[in-house]
Amino acid sequence: MKVLVHPDDAGILKKISIIGLFVLYNFNIYSQYIWWTTQTSGTTATLNSIYFTDSIHGYAVGDSGIILKTSNGGITWSPQASGTAVPLHSVYFTDSVTGTVVGDSGTILNTSNAGVNWTAQIAGINNYFYSVYFINSYIGYAVGFDSLGYGIILRTVNGGIKWSAQTNESTYGILSVYFTDANTGYAVDGNETILNTINGGTTWSLQTCDSTQVLQSICFTGADTGYAVGIDYTLSSGVIIKTTNGGTNWFSQTSGTSNYLWSVFFTDANTGYIVGDEGSILKTKNGGGSWISQPGGTTSSLRSVYFTGSTIGYAVGWNGVILKTTTGGENAITSQPFNNQIIVAPNPSDGFISIDCAVCNQGYVVKIYNSDGTLLLTKEYLNNSTSVIDLNNFIQGIYFVELIDNSTGQVVYTDKLILK
Repeated sequence: MKVLVHPDDAGILKKISIIGLFVLYNFNIYSQYIWWTTQTSGTTATLNSIYFTDSIHGYAVGDSGIILKTSNGGITWSPQASGTAVPLHSVYFTDSVTGTVVGDSGTILNTSNAGVNWTAQIAGINNYFYSVYFINSYIGYAVGFDSLGYGIILRTVNGGIKWSAQTNESTYGILSVYFTDANTGYAVDGNETILNTINGGTTWSLQTCDSTQVLQSICFTGADTGYAVGIDYTLSSGVIIKTTNGGTNWFSQTSGTSNYLWSVFFTDANTGYIVGDEGSILKTKNGGGSWISQPGGTTSSLRSVYFTGSTIGYAVGWNGVILKTTTGGENAITSQPFNNQIIVAPNPSDGFISIDCAVCNQGYVVKIYNSDGTLLLTKEYLNNSTSVIDLNNFIQGIYFVELIDNSTGQVVYTDKLILK
């Protein structure tokens, strides 16, 4: 059925629609705005692991031998020459320039110059490595599985010049490894098994969970408290388990999702993040007492999550997706006038806005979102001179403007913008 509107009523309806937009903003926009934003990776290859050495320098690795680096908090990502085309599964840095990447076909790569060059190290076996972890510049561990699917653990005590196999009892591939100190470490495999060492890997003992779980990722927040995530295929649910006594006992937490969970990361004893299939992002603020789903704006499988601080984090996954949050994944829309050091005007606007960011000495990136959190426009400016943006192709309504400082990669301004 068509609704006919008298021309005299059109103006009234227009005013009503604008009022409706303000109601939407006041009552519902905080739940709709997506505070994980997509970054441009320049690749469609699956990205399996991400690691940052500080707040702006980071690395992502994935299929087809891809290694990406950012030096500006993810504003731009540049490929590095890995020298291989095999899938790469894990990356870890011990300082700002020294890093290790592991992958298929026994691949272990090392850089001592922040990725300018990556050099192959001799693993001694032509197997599959899924996780790498270093406890200092010299001692590190790489885990995975052999051609028969049995778990393997390698250790180096000289920064990867030589890797030696350690004995373990896992009959499935080992998918993640984590150490809480020089002697105490944990690893998880694809068959509900957690391995533990208290002597630097000389021996590994089994800790078994009471379910049919595939455990994909493990991390600890202290000497005794740790988390592992994965999938329970029998129950068709995402798995989260926790220990508070160094792995003597593990108990389940409610994930609230049926998706495979790939990676877990905690920023402190209480605050943690998990990512998984279908773009799943979970967050806890109470040590896993409850896990809350966050909108990430993607349905791609997310394979790895990493935070550089309490609120700034990244997630990577299928199709080269890279997500970033500067708010811990939560709604935090606030006007930030910066004492007139950042000016976005006029607001409301009739189609053009000018931006003056005096604090952005090396320029800035402008991002504009609609009320559903969809990114509509991205522009980069290489200095802090005043810029003018034409928005005449946008319809009337409420939008959000975000400015990111090029020198730090940090969001320095977020505010509502009204187009009239």
